[in-house]
Amino acid sequence: MKILSAHAALSTLLKVFFVIAFAVLLGSVVRAAASYSLNHATSLQITEFGTCWI
Repeated sequence: MKILSAHAALSTLLKVFFVIAFAVLLGSVVRAAASYSLNHATSLQITEFGTCWI
Protein backbone atom coordinates (compact mmCIF):
# COMPACT_ATOMS: atom_id res chain seq x y z
CA MET A 1 0.00 0.00 0.00
CA LYS A 2 2.86 2.39 0.76
CA ILE A 3 4.49 1.68 -2.61
CA LEU A 4 1.20 2.40 -4.38
CA SER A 5 0.70 5.74 -2.61
CA ALA A 6 4.32 6.69 -3.27
CA HIS A 7 3.86 5.86 -6.94
CA ALA A 8 0.66 7.88 -7.07
CA ALA A 9 2.37 10.84 -5.41
CA LEU A 10 5.29 10.57 -7.82
CA SER A 11 3.03 10.44 -10.86
CA THR A 12 1.04 13.41 -9.56
CA LEU A 13 4.26 15.29 -8.96
CA LEU A 14 5.42 14.47 -12.49
CA LYS A 15 2.10 15.64 -13.94
CA VAL A 16 2.33 18.91 -12.03
CA PHE A 17 5.94 19.37 -13.15
CA PHE A 18 5.05 18.76 -16.79
CA VAL A 19 2.09 21.13 -16.61
CA ILE A 20 4.26 23.86 -15.08
CA ALA A 21 7.07 23.26 -17.59
CA PHE A 22 4.57 23.33 -20.47
CA ALA A 23 2.99 26.53 -19.18
CA VAL A 24 6.39 28.20 -18.80
CA LEU A 25 7.44 27.06 -22.27
CA LEU A 26 4.17 28.22 -23.80
CA GLY A 27 4.37 31.55 -22.01
CA SER A 28 7.92 32.18 -23.17
CA VAL A 29 7.01 31.26 -26.76
CA VAL A 30 3.98 33.56 -26.70
CA ARG A 31 6.02 36.35 -25.14
CA ALA A 32 8.80 35.93 -27.71
CA ALA A 33 6.31 35.90 -30.58
CA ALA A 34 4.51 38.94 -29.22
CA SER A 35 7.71 40.89 -28.69
CA TYR A 36 8.97 39.93 -32.15
CA SER A 37 5.73 40.95 -33.87
CA LEU A 38 5.61 44.13 -31.80
CA ASN A 39 9.20 45.04 -32.68
CA HIS A 40 8.63 44.11 -36.31
CA ALA A 41 5.38 46.05 -36.62
CA THR A 42 6.15 49.14 -34.56
CA SER A 43 9.89 49.60 -35.06
CA LEU A 44 9.23 52.53 -37.39
CA GLN A 45 6.68 54.05 -35.02
CA ILE A 46 9.07 53.68 -32.09
CA THR A 47 11.84 55.31 -34.12
CA GLU A 48 9.57 58.23 -35.04
CA PHE A 49 8.43 58.49 -31.42
CA GLY A 50 12.06 58.52 -30.22
CA THR A 51 13.09 61.19 -32.70
CA CYS A 52 10.14 63.31 -31.60
CA TRP A 53 11.35 63.13 -27.99
CA ILE A 54 14.92 63.91 -28.99
